[in-house]
Amino acid sequence: MWTGVAVFVRSGVFDNVTLRGVDPAGRFLMIDLEWAGKKLRLINVYASNDQVERQTPADLSVRNVFKNDVGRKELFSIMSDYDIVDAWRVLNHGKRDFSRRQLVKGVLKQSRIDHVLAAA
Repeated sequence: MWTGVAVFVRSGVFDNVTLRGVDPAGRFLMIDLEWAGKKLRLINVYASNDQVERQTPADLSVRNVFKNDVGRKELFSIMSDYDIVDAWRVLNHGKRDFSRRQLVKGVLKQSRIDHVLAAA
């Protein structure tokens, strides 16, 4: 099974497209785009929904319901390394909202599966 991220950019739409970073395991890639004198950085991140793959022995936070979630740790590491923030969190400080809701064995599971990350 193949997993990973990709970005398709139509030829002629942007003035310049530069690959800035890529994870050899296919977990994320970062590209810079220039259009009409404006610069934009696009980061595409893959986080598995396989529970076994997302577990680690160490807890990340005592208050976090995803204490053993490796994906969260990786995302926060990428955000720190590249000085980026979750734009939704900045605009909605303290608010809890979810983009995915599902019942798993009769238990409601909720998460944000989409993130817009922006330069800090």
